[in-house]
Amino acid sequence: MDSAGTPGDGPPATDTGRAAEPFLRVEKGNPDEAELAALTAVLLARTGALPGPDGQDPDPEPERRTACWRRLERRSRPGTPRSWRDTVPRR
Repeated sequence: MDSAGTPGDGPPATDTGRAAEPFLRVEKGNPDEAELAALTAVLLARTGALPGPDGQDPDPEPERRTACWRRLERRSRPGTPRSWRDTVPRR
């Protein structure tokens, strides 16, 4: 519809009467339902990664569900040539 409310070929008009810029435009081809669904999923994932309206991250870091400590008697056997890798703390 154009600004007069009748169907038109141009982009939809905004409240100010100017034509709205399209958010997404298909440059070439004719996407099917699966391609549109994949594109929608990517766009929604990117939108969810943006900070909220108050400027803070929506979920800065999930809570830990496991304990940070280990029982010493359950450690793996030492003595392998690459056992030093087990001592490096993981992030």
